[in-house]
Amino acid sequence: MTRAGARPRDIVAVTGDLGGAAAALQLLEGGEPRTPISPEVRDSLLARQLDPRPRLKEGRAIAAAGARAMIDISDGLGADAGHLAESSECRIEVDLDRVPLAPGAVEVAGGREAALELAAGGGEDYELLVALPRDRLEEAARAAAEAGSKLTEIGYATEGHGVALRLPGGEELEPVGFDQRRGSLSGSG
Repeated sequence: MTRAGARPRDIVAVTGDLGGAAAALQLLEGGEPRTPISPEVRDSLLARQLDPRPRLKEGRAIAAAGARAMIDISDGLGADAGHLAESSECRIEVDLDRVPLAPGAVEVAGGREAALELAAGGGEDYELLVALPRDRLEEAARAAAEAGSKLTEIGYATEGHGVALRLPGGEELEPVGFDQRRGSLSGSG
């Protein structure tokens, strides 16, 4: 499975929850949650950063269920959606309001919109971003669940180039994430 198979009208989906690793990084850098979280939620967030679990089993199951393209979300949703879009020669449209957030991310970030920005730009979640035909979504979601993770539809592929990350209310967020070549956060196009 490569990142180069997405086609216009494909569904774009993610495994698991996003934003947990970025929220953990804030905690590790001395930030305190703006709203209290339980020790269990704190430990769960920290594990997302300190002991990431790649979705290998889920990736194989989703690929077998008909996915066309896939990438792990290690550089941030915006950057990795950009990699998938560039490789597939299409545009990826993401409705951030549909992105499943890790428990505790809203509290650490200080609100839902701030947590969505963490999920969009923070890396190291090691969830999967998947493109697949709409008629394969149900089977892929079932396969992901059997492998141990949920699969959530968050957008679609269309004609064009680049990535659109839409916040609730329609405003677009600049796609950023880690750039391997530059070693820093940068726009992903």
